[in-house]
Amino acid sequence: MDDNFYTKISNSFFYNIGEILGDIMIASILWLLCCLPVVTIIPSTSALYYVCRNYRESGLSVTKLFFKAFRKSFKQGAFFSVIYVLYAFISGSSIFFAIYGIGDVKLPAFYLPFSFITLLPILFTLPFVIALHTRFDNSIKKTISNAFILSSMNPVITIYIWILCAIVVGISVAFPPALLILPSLCSYYVVSMCDKIIDKTSGTEEKSEDASSDE
Repeated sequence: MDDNFYTKISNSFFYNIGEILGDIMIASILWLLCCLPVVTIIPSTSALYYVCRNYRESGLSVTKLFFKAFRKSFKQGAFFSVIYVLYAFISGSSIFFAIYGIGDVKLPAFYLPFSFITLLPILFTLPFVIALHTRFDNSIKKTISNAFILSSMNPVITIYIWILCAIVVGISVAFPPALLILPSLCSYYVVSMCDKIIDKTSGTEEKSEDASSDE
């Protein structure tokens, strides 16, 4: 009778919801801790992305799945992180100097919009760099160029992803406990959008290759 009782509990709707929430919290905490060294931001985000895509089918615990993906993506992912952190620092410094000047020297007015334009390479590559880096074993140059192409083909979705991420950051700053849930939920949602675009683009490429081979 006890076995039947626990079987019913473990198969109940509320138990399953609690289990999912527990997995979400674990994944979010692992992501947050692994992001702390800064140079591991992209491998950590890539691992979170991978967990969101595969934890249902993998049969592994969230922790094992996360660190499996983290180890796999660490080398190239850390290199991506260094590239983007350095570039963001340079762009941020450019914006700072454009607003406040360099000492007593004020920069020309046209330099301010130009300094903001330098952020575009980050905005139009980073979301898809993480998605492509997680799914495919490509070179850094090819990953970044493919990410830029995908973002340029889907500018509205790219902007929407950044707005969503900004909202998540804002909520997390205002209410820190949200960090236990929002990163995984945001990642899962962004994963779905990126996957659809990547699959659609890959399918289009395959069809065009088939058509050319038939000719």
